[in-house]
Order: sequence, then C-alpha cells, then structure tokens
Amino acid sequence: MPIKVVHTADNHVDLPYLRYPEEAQSRLRAERMESLRRVVKGANDRRANVVVVAGDLFDRTEAKASTIKDAVAVLKEFEGQEVLVLPGNHDHCGGSTEGVWDKFRKHAGEGRILVLDRPEVHAIEIDGDRVEFFPCPCMSKTSSTNAIGWVGGASRDPSAIHIGIAHGNVEGLGLDEEDHYFNMTTAELESSGLHVWLLGHIHQPSPLESGTGRRSFFMAGSSTPESVRRSSEGSAWCIELDGSGVTRYERFQTGAVSFHRMTRDFSHGDAADPISSLEREVCSLRPESSVLDLVLTGELGPDGLRSLDALRAKVAGMPFIHATFNAQVTERLSQDRIARLYPEGTAARRLLSHLLESSHPSDAATALQVIQSLTGMSANRKGGR
Repeated sequence: MPIKVVHTADNHVDLPYLRYPEEAQSRLRAERMESLRRVVKGANDRRANVVVVAGDLFDRTEAKASTIKDAVAVLKEFEGQEVLVLPGNHDHCGGSTEGVWDKFRKHAGEGRILVLDRPEVHAIEIDGDRVEFFPCPCMSKTSSTNAIGWVGGASRDPSAIHIGIAHGNVEGLGLDEEDHYFNMTTAELESSGLHVWLLGHIHQPSPLESGTGRRSFFMAGSSTPESVRRSSEGSAWCIELDGSGVTRYERFQTGAVSFHRMTRDFSHGDAADPISSLEREVCSLRPESSVLDLVLTGELGPDGLRSLDALRAKVAGMPFIHATFNAQVTERLSQDRIARLYPEGTAARRLLSHLLESSHPSDAATALQVIQSLTGMSANRKGGR
C-alpha cells in the first residue's frame, strides 16, 4: 500500500503586503494563514501520512510570536502521523538562537510537528514501511552553494523509501542569475539516489498538472499567490510512493485569492468598443477575492473617455480586496477637437486639419505636441481622473 505525503512550501504566512492599504493588508495576511489551513484540510481529506513544508513557512526569521502560535495551531489540525517543517531561506535556521524556530518549538511541544533544522536522516515507520527523510535546511538568506551535498554520503537503509527535502532554485526552472539561492541542478537531484525530492523556493509548481509515474522532484509552488507576477492560484501536492518511488501525484488548490493586471493600449483604435470589452473582463472576476491592477494608455474619443470614467466609478464601487486604476489616456485628435483648441483661420488649425486628413494622420498628433510645447499650452484630457 503506498504512503501519502502532502507537500507544500513558500507559505509566507506573515507576509506584510506593505504596498497595500491597511484593510487590504489584513485580508491578504489572513488569506495566507487560511491557505495553510487548506493544505492541512486537503491532507486530512486525502488521509495523508505526512505533511512536508519545504521551506519558507514564515516570511522572515522575525515572524511575530502570535503568527508563529497561530501557524502551529493550524498544523496541529493535521490528523496524520507527522508534520515535517524545513527552514527555508526566508526563515533560515542560522544565526540567533532566539529566532523563529525556538518559538515554533515552544508552541509545538513534544509531538508530531517537527523542525528539520539539521542535515541528518529523519526516519519513521508508516504502515510497516520505513521512510527516511533527508532534510537540507537553509542556514542563511542567500548562498551560492546548495544544501544537498551531504545527502550523497549519508548512510541509508536500502529497503526504505528515501525522500529529500530542500529549498532553493533549480537550474532551468527558476531565475537565479547571480547564483544567490542555493541553486541545484536536475542532475544533482537525480544522482543523489533518493526516490524523490520535495522542494520549495520557486513560487510556481512543477510539474503543473497531476499525473502518474516516477518523478525525481516536485516544486510545491506557493500555497496562495502574493502578487500579479504569480499566475498560479496556490496549490499543494499529494504524492503517493511505494518502495520503487513515486506512483501518483495530485495537485490540489489551496489559494482563494487572485491577482490580476489588465493592460490596454488604445493607441490604434482597432476595437469598436474597447471599454465595453474591458468592462466585461473586469466584471468576470470575483471582486471579493481579487486584487486588480488596471494599466491603461493610449487615446480615446470623447465617448470612449466618458465610458472610461464610468468604468472607473464602477470599479471603485466593486468589493475588490484592492483595485488600482492607472489610466494615462488622452483624447484622440479629431476635427472637432482641433476646432475646440484653435479658432477658425489660425495657422495651427489649418495645419492640424490638413495633416489629419492626409495619408499620415498620426503626423497631426505629433504636430499638436510641438505646437503645445512651443505655446506652453496643454490640452490633453486624461481619462481615469
């Protein structure tokens, strides 16, 4: 009968979200703790034997005592055999003895929730099978050397299931151009002789889909996204293993918020009704669980600008966790606009009208900028005020 391990990482349960207003900060911080609870619930629902946190349970080594206590309480909800927590680069175990892990152990007590902060084999029995974990904790925030080197020379029971736990970049999977983040290669992971590696650090999961068959490593991804840079909705793995290695793996969702950046450039005016299209996309979101960042540029006609103002008001009235509306949109040049800017018979009006009707109407906008710069006049109307 295979064993089941639920694999999570990069939970960052005390991430401060300082760029957001206080109310949004509070809601997003609460979501990080709730996503950890969903990891545990998912493990219980799947009758997992072990939960592995492969680094960065906390966002920093100075995590608040109340946050540590709450995180331990959530992990204690796991009904299986053990919860194994590896220090990552954000919550590393080097330095002060008064850090996050001493406080964590105080709340965890003697029992099933263990901090694997030493590079030594941790063995347990699961339904008659011996399972050996090879933890590779981070001793610092950054390092040009990974922490998995000790594994190759470690003694092991050949009849056991061997599982490595590490935190850091995998070459070719994440970006680490300056070699700061415990960089590992696939070849190093595969040559270690373990059945599988459970990894953290890259906030996107790898692989992306559930499946069957052998795999040498998994990247957990974050339990919930933290910015528009993350397209993943937040997830964890439930991995089944037998004496030969991985047999099946299921990715299940643990995040309940999403970040959306919508960019539009109205310079070309190809769409017949561009604001209506954008509004439909905005309204397709679940605002109560979304952070929205609208970045709009280009030109619109008077009707388009009025629709843009209406959309801005509509977004402001929707219950988004947070929404920004950055609209650098000017009124598109037209004969009507030229007439409003310059009296009939003036050289500026004749020039702009002629250029607008020429084979290169974009020259009219360029000419208007030149005229305005020479006269000190600014007649651009910005949308989304």
